[in-house]
Order: sequence, then C-alpha cells, then structure tokens
Amino acid sequence: MTSPSNQEISTVQLSTKISQSKSLVGCEMDGELVLMGIDSGNYYGFNAVLTRIWSLIAMPVTVAELSNQLLDIFEVDEELCRSQLLKVLDKMNNEGLIQVY
Repeated sequence: MTSPSNQEISTVQLSTKISQSKSLVGCEMDGELVLMGIDSGNYYGFNAVLTRIWSLIAMPVTVAELSNQLLDIFEVDEELCRSQLLKVLDKMNNEGLIQVY
C-alpha cells in the first residue's frame, strides 16, 4: 500500500488555471529546455513539445485555453491532445513544476 504522500493525485482539469512554477531556473538549448528546481536541486529535460507548453504557461492560463493553443499549433486529435495534456500536467504538478490556482 502506498502512503498518501506518495500517491499521485489528479488535480488538473480543463477548467484549472496554471502557470510556470517560480521555483525553477533553466535555459533552452537546441529547441529543448533544461530546468532545475531551486529548492529540490532536481533537473528536468523537456522535449520540443514540452518546451512549447512551458512557453505557453509563462502567464496563467486555463488548461482548456492551453489545449486550444496546442491544437492550433500541432496536428493532433482534440481528445488525444487533451487527455495527454492532462496527464503531463498532472505529472508536472506532482513534481512542483507548475503553479495551480
């Protein structure tokens, strides 16, 4: 049995407003982003798609708005885009990479 502190809890929904966490520093190299958590010291490498998502959440935005922006940028099925986006944002939230309002 997993203790509650280790469980990943889904808190991100389409109506959720999110932005970048301010407790990270990073730089972009060759179209990909490398971040480091100031408090944790953990490093994160983002591929081109995650780097684009990161740039789109510099200011607070709802997940639905973010999804619509991604649908305008990438040729992807709407349902697939939203389901994958919710999964990755949940992971980012669990790692403290995003601010949830």
